[in-house]
This record gives sequence, structure tokens and C-alpha cells, in this order.
Amino acid sequence: MVKMNTGSDCQNDSDCSLNLCRQNKCCNRDCNGICERCDVQNLFGTCTSLSKTTACVAGSCTGIIWQPPTLCDGQGACPTNPPTPVDCEPYKCDQTNAVCYNSCPIGNECAPGWACDMGDHKCKLDIGQKCTYATDCASGFCADGYCCNDKCDGACEACNLDQTIGTCTAIGLNQTDPHSKCTDASVCGDTGKCKGGNKGSGRLPETRQQYGLRSTSLCQRYPAFCSELRRVGKLSGRHDTGLLALPL
Repeated sequence: MVKMNTGSDCQNDSDCSLNLCRQNKCCNRDCNGICERCDVQNLFGTCTSLSKTTACVAGSCTGIIWQPPTLCDGQGACPTNPPTPVDCEPYKCDQTNAVCYNSCPIGNECAPGWACDMGDHKCKLDIGQKCTYATDCASGFCADGYCCNDKCDGACEACNLDQTIGTCTAIGLNQTDPHSKCTDASVCGDTGKCKGGNKGSGRLPETRQQYGLRSTSLCQRYPAFCSELRRVGKLSGRHDTGLLALPL
């Protein structure tokens, strides 16, 4: 049986003159390392070290942590110490391609606590997360130090209440207005509005006094206010004429 020269195709060691068939090529030496091959184009038959850009251990994902691939050392060996893991936050780790996402074209590529801004397809802080600027938040609103579901900068509303962080919520009765937009010592009423009226808002105060306005004019101008008065029993009927009096 005629044996093949180095560089020739082979199936078994016995096919080759040096009895070394590696990667289906008759090879000049053993060439069994992870980072060396005998079938490199234009170098068939010569055991060649793979470049430093060649992965010898594949990358992987564990939650939002990416383990980068281990690369050959360029001298035929695979380093025993893997690269430092990478935290992909604010993105998830792409389990299919074993790499961190760097955008959110679909919308589900963000790590927990983050949400996709579908305008620029970037992961930003989700509602309820601490923020400094509106641009930090996927919702586009940073209010009272938290990413909020609304602008929430009006009187007697806040986005940082303990039980509703991230949701713009009315301030309770006789609580201080955090945005200082109320008159009368900045105290809030029981409807999420100022107890003494908003500064410059023209909103009627909830103080119990007599107004020199006809109730029809009053209720046309402030329908929500009159509706609330009727609800709590301070206004009955249409009151088409006369002065509106709020009893003490």
C-alpha cells in the first residue's frame, strides 16, 4: 500500500507516510491541540497555531451575565483562565448568540428593572426605578426622583409615595404639597387638590366661606368643583340663582 505524502487527504493514520492523519490531512506532527490544525488553507499538512481571534472555548450566558469566549494564545494553546465575565445590564444576554444585546429592536431585550424606549430602541430605566433626568427613563418621565408613568409635577401629586412608587398618586388630606404649588401653607385637600387653591391656577379653594358669585356662573366655570360639593352634600339642586354659601 502506497502511503500519502504530507498535505494529502487521509482518513486514517495508516494512510500517511508519517502515520499522522489530523483533520483529514497527512500532517507533519501530532497536531492534536485545541488551538492548532493541519488543514489550514494554503498550509495543508503543516500543523499551524490558530490566531488569537479564534475561540477555543465558546462564550455563554448566565442570566444577564455574559462569559466571553476564551481565545487561542496564538502559540497553539488555549488559556486556562477565562476572560472576566461581563454584566450586560441594562440589556439581557442573548442566549442564542452568547453575547450582550446592545439595543432592543423587539422590546424584550432589556434586563429586569429596565424597559425599552421604542423611540430609539435603547434600554432605559423602568417605571419605579430611581432617576435623575427624564431621558434616564423609558417612560420619558422622571418625577420626585423616580421614573414615573406621568409627568406628575402638579400640585398635591407625587410619584414617590411608598405604596405607589412610579405611579403618579394624589397626596392625602392635610398633607404637605411636595411641589409647593398650593397656597395656605401648601396643604392638600381630600381630592388630590390644594386645600387652599393652586398658586396662580384660579382653582377655587376649599375654605368654607361665602362667595360673591352666582352659583350658575360658579358652576359653569368650575363644574368639577361643584360636582365635588354636591358629592359631599355642600351643594344641592341646581342653585340657578342667589349666592353660593359654604357653611362652616
